[in-house]
Amino acid sequence: MNRDTSVAALSLIPNVSSLCDLSASLTALVRATAQEAAATSIRRALCESACLRVEQRLKEVSATRVLITSNTQCVHCEKKIGTSAFVRYAQTGELEHLYCHEKSDRNKIQV
Repeated sequence: MNRDTSVAALSLIPNVSSLCDLSASLTALVRATAQEAAATSIRRALCESACLRVEQRLKEVSATRVLITSNTQCVHCEKKIGTSAFVRYAQTGELEHLYCHEKSDRNKIQV
């Protein structure tokens, strides 16, 4: 039950109602609200943890240097990379021309 619905339901209770009559309903409402808050807290913590892992991985990947020499070749066409745009595969460190990467099926296999 969301907060707006709870507030609306409470406003419909007649003023002559005793607290004893409402005890079971209010207890259930408080428990449900507490459970929802706990679940939201857990989801938030999981999201924050995932964000921290992604940020750390991004730092690691960004810190990786790629050295392109005059002999560096594309793994697809085996031509020199030179000053062309290229893709580096994180798992193997292999380099491929961006054009070759876009035209090959290899990039569709990677997850």
